[in-house]
Amino acid sequence: MQISVDDSAHTSSRERACDWAFRVALLLLIVVAPWPFGSVTPVPAAALASALILLGGAFLLTRLYFGRAYRTPGWHWLAAALALVVLQQLPLPSSFSETITPAIARDYEVARTFTGSGAWHPMSLEPFQTRSGFLQLAGFLAAFWLASQLFRGGTERRVLVYTVAFLGVALALFAVFQKARYGTVLYGRFPVPSGTPYGPFVNHNHFAGFIEACGLLTLGAALGTLRRNAPLAVLLGGTSALMGISLFLSHSRGGLIAAGVGLAVLAWLSRRQAFVLAGSVAVALFLAAFAPSSLADRVLTLKNPGADHSVQFRLDLWSDSLGIVLDAPALGTGLGTYAAVIPAYRSANVETRAEYAESDWVQLLCETGFLGIFIALAFFGAIGRVAYRTIEGERSERVRGLLSGLLAGVAALLVHGLYDFNLHIPSNALLFATMVGLIAAQVDEPPRRWKPRRLHVLAAAPLAVLCLGLTVLAVDAGQSRQLTRRIDPLLTDPAEFMDLIQDLARSRKRVPQNAQTVFLIGRLYNEDAFRSRDAARFREIRLEQAALSFRDAIYLAPTRGRYWFELAWTEANRGNDALADELFERSLELEPHHSGLRANYALYLASRHRLDEALEQLERGRQLVPGLTPFDALSVIAPYIDEDPLMMQRAAGSGPEAEAALARYRASSGRRAE
Repeated sequence: MQISVDDSAHTSSRERACDWAFRVALLLLIVVAPWPFGSVTPVPAAALASALILLGGAFLLTRLYFGRAYRTPGWHWLAAALALVVLQQLPLPSSFSETITPAIARDYEVARTFTGSGAWHPMSLEPFQTRSGFLQLAGFLAAFWLASQLFRGGTERRVLVYTVAFLGVALALFAVFQKARYGTVLYGRFPVPSGTPYGPFVNHNHFAGFIEACGLLTLGAALGTLRRNAPLAVLLGGTSALMGISLFLSHSRGGLIAAGVGLAVLAWLSRRQAFVLAGSVAVALFLAAFAPSSLADRVLTLKNPGADHSVQFRLDLWSDSLGIVLDAPALGTGLGTYAAVIPAYRSANVETRAEYAESDWVQLLCETGFLGIFIALAFFGAIGRVAYRTIEGERSERVRGLLSGLLAGVAALLVHGLYDFNLHIPSNALLFATMVGLIAAQVDEPPRRWKPRRLHVLAAAPLAVLCLGLTVLAVDAGQSRQLTRRIDPLLTDPAEFMDLIQDLARSRKRVPQNAQTVFLIGRLYNEDAFRSRDAARFREIRLEQAALSFRDAIYLAPTRGRYWFELAWTEANRGNDALADELFERSLELEPHHSGLRANYALYLASRHRLDEALEQLERGRQLVPGLTPFDALSVIAPYIDEDPLMMQRAAGSGPEAEAALARYRASSGRRAE
């Protein structure tokens, strides 16, 4: 069976040159994407998304011009995915959301009570995050489509395999060098608080996800060329083995499990099952014999999941995520909103913040509901059918080996996604989308041809405008995120306040949906109010400006407890204690496991001589992990209780740590008194 119809005789040299330019551009993006920390920071992520959207749009325009394109399996499911995310961002009447997702309607209704916003609202609980997710998704779907159209011939596929093999080897060697040379400091300049970086990735699991896909694809290609070109097969197999060694050295248990699943898929699909299994067992035994003891200790922790912090954290998080699914089962809470929504559902008394669900599948279910899961499964089902039909009838060992490697790599990343979030790392998602696109390219159909007409010329203009508009949106979103990441109102020189407010105001004008921008403007107004030596009227104006900003932030992101908390403090400073009480309570409903919020609420209560309530908040803050220390609790309330021994003991708690904190506080307060 011929995998794809050779259409080169019907294409002009100009068209072939144009196609190669797009191939090289896509491959360059794949090669570059892992090095800036997997492109997870705002600017690289935005640059990658905008580049992919531009590339996809430009290629679409060339297809309209040349009048030739191939059918892409599953395209209607991809269109449905984009439509779902667009629907989540559309302002809709509250009666609609009350019917579909009552929990989302309730959150917006509570926000409307304090902000005076209208009755219409989006289905996403944070539209800016959903729009950013939409732009990322559009970029990766463009990569999928480009791969499905451009890598159909043998030469093109070999170029891609060699590129991926080269990239995998470069990453493997760099990872070993950096670990030995710099430890947990990426590139010798950027310390990683988690202490688990590997290669250019902040997290070793994400390095493992990328390298396992590269290694399996390369190994599949090696098996396909074993009979026709043994030296090349040995070279590709050696590079794959080198990637496997770096995977072991990353100490990623999830990566090892996913790679094992990928090898099993490769052995099942390959016509050399015995060869694959024997080679895998030999490599595994060699690495088991010479692997560092730290890796063996880490793998053995899987025998007792309850005693392993990372495993228990995942289990607790997935259990808590079920509450989100039950509250928004149909359409989810909005793509990219997990970090904003999950704090209100956490059950364990831990303060560890969860930016991701530690599972691509669980997060997809929470953010897009059962409809999103259905679309994803239907799409992968369509791709799987194409791959199965192709591999069953394919006689070419080279093509069969390549397709087996692709399926093994995709399967490994999908399995890895059950207990990690590799597909939320842009570099990994780009590689995954390209591999899936390469599988889709195996459709045994001639290209569809048409004669370019005036209608196609007319369609090109809005398409170009749409792509440029999406690119501008992606760039603006990245710059807005980067600006909010670098501003800390507490560490800012007062002389810079107005300049920063103006920078944020310009950013807000370009990206009005970013709630964090508005929130930081309010924080700066608050700081300016209390650091200024001007008259009380100036302070009153600044507090009023801060309150308006915080209300705008709540309107844009109604489940961010910190926004409610800052508005509560501002209203308290304006003398509106009754309103402040309601806002404080709402903030703690949304983030009940934030010891900093409880400590500051206790400070507010103590300043109003509501000491029993303040002590209750301090006690609840101390119960969290890591939570408030006894000394921090004493520092909050001691000035308001005249160092009453009973209240001091209640604030500190019991045990050796509490006694040490009491002694330390008394000693420090004695020195202050002197």
